Amino acid sequence: IIVVSVVSAIFNFIMYRIMRPIAVFIMARHAGFRHAWVAFVPYGSYYLEFVLPIREFNVLNWVKTDKRETIAWIYIANELFGGIVSVIISNFPLLGTILGWAYDLFFVAWKWRKIYDLLITFGFKNSAMTWSILATLCKPLYVILLFIMCDKEPNYGWGRFEFPIMIDYDGNVIEY
Repeated sequence: IIVVSVVSAIFNFIMYRIMRPIAVFIMARHAGFRHAWVAFVPYGSYYLEFVLPIREFNVLNWVKTDKRETIAWIYIANELFGGIVSVIISNFPLLGTILGWAYDLFFVAWKWRKIYDLLITFGFKNSAMTWSILATLCKPLYVILLFIMCDKEPNYGWGRFEFPIMIDYDGNVIEY
């Protein structure tokens, strides 16, 4: 049991603390994000994963905003302090269980949308829904997808994060 725990800890460290930031760093550099090094700061890769897609953040038409930086900070706060919120919610017998499930489902939907937007931005337009659902359910698959997306051009062009030019589905140029 100890050996399995150690191997699992090493695998998690390599996948999520080394490989994932490297992939996000490369994606941010290709996109033209000035401070791509943020990917190596703890929780910095979450920030970049939310900010790199230049599109509206929309979860079930309930959370709709163009301020992806704010969404990133809320998500990071949930990652850091979500356990405290869960403990507080769990003190209420039946209501706490229902609220706890809703809280967890809400942030899983945010995680799915983050992955979906990244896939759309980095060239998986036709299969983004399928891959985003699978990657939400299987974290190692998400890291593999990040490495696949490293070599793809963002839909706003190489190095154009600061001054993006988007092309919609009809071929019209949209400037942000």
